[in-house]
Amino acid sequence: MAINSMITWDSINKGFSTVLSNGNLSAITPSSSAKARCSVGKTSGKWYWEISFSGTFGNPNLGIVNSSAILSASDANSANVRSYYVDGRKFPEISSYASNYTINDTISVLLDLDSGTLEFWKNGISQGFSHTNILSMGTVYPFVSSGQSASDATVMTANFGASTFKFTPPAGFLPYAWETVDKFLVLKDEIAYGAVPSQPLVPKLTSAVGENGSVISSGAYTSNWFAFDGDKSTAYTTNFVPSTGAPAYIGYKFNTPVTVKRYEFLVGLIDFKLMASNDGVSWVTLDTRSNIPVNMTTVQSYIVPKASPYYYYKLETTKATSVRDWIQFNAVQFYDYTPVIIAPTLEENDYSTYGFVKEDEIDLEKKHSHILIKTTNNSSVGSGKVFKHSISEKNPIKNVSIT
Repeated sequence: MAINSMITWDSINKGFSTVLSNGNLSAITPSSSAKARCSVGKTSGKWYWEISFSGTFGNPNLGIVNSSAILSASDANSANVRSYYVDGRKFPEISSYASNYTINDTISVLLDLDSGTLEFWKNGISQGFSHTNILSMGTVYPFVSSGQSASDATVMTANFGASTFKFTPPAGFLPYAWETVDKFLVLKDEIAYGAVPSQPLVPKLTSAVGENGSVISSGAYTSNWFAFDGDKSTAYTTNFVPSTGAPAYIGYKFNTPVTVKRYEFLVGLIDFKLMASNDGVSWVTLDTRSNIPVNMTTVQSYIVPKASPYYYYKLETTKATSVRDWIQFNAVQFYDYTPVIIAPTLEENDYSTYGFVKEDEIDLEKKHSHILIKTTNNSSVGSGKVFKHSISEKNPIKNVSIT
């Protein structure tokens, strides 16, 4: 298991006036009806996070919401919210719960989805259970809200676990950003070999022509380079409904061949392909996905099974969101991997940071004679179990099963 630093306040699913900063960990909601919601929800487990305050202190409200909560309207007294208000009341009951808090306080949230309870701490001191009926909410997300105008909006900063907590979580509770990872490293002579994602291969664009290539796309209603501008609130929008005979696509022509080993996007695709070419005419399919559940709120990432250098890459879809709609590509990006060597000491955190995933194909012929595969089991860092298996480097690793 490891900390996923990508778990932050959601830059897409948020109140209309909510402003995020500090890597999307700090939120201002100038309207009392607006909310900031976490990018990832939970349905089970015991989770801990902390909220701190700065700026002009307004009227903070914090806790959890479910998927039905309204993010741009006030629904604190609905069944979709469980929260601890600045004056000590709890919602939706609107009844007395705990002491009030101020700008210098740190509020800890203890979410127990195994027992169905919600508890808050103020500066490390328990305020008791606020709610014991949260299992009926379904998937829940951390949230914050504060302020009635731009002049009294409080900056509310979340620590989901990427930084050291101010207070120690109780036994059994994990940082909210804690996630299971199944990865492995390649070892030779006690030196570990891994990889990290490279910087995006397509630079942040302000036009269809970048420093290392240019955007390619199907018909456009809005500018195609919006998919690569680094702003998820803008989008390349097609001017037609895609179909099997007329797919929609967005991609990039590089000035020199590059190897794409991972691609990601923010768009609700159902059926899609990643394709590559060296001339823009003859295309090969690198990855195909079908009947993917529609996800228009989080960035999806996929490994390229067989990666080789090409000039052209495109993400092509024949079906997305509704079959009657034009398609909006809010974000698209391509990545390679940068090899790393870990020596002399190997720690379990290195697996999650530098490890390969089971979809990766790794060419060992040039570097190793015999190697060992190491992987941790599903346990917290520091108590994982290591499994080893010798293999020959003469054959590439094409598949790894982790159970």
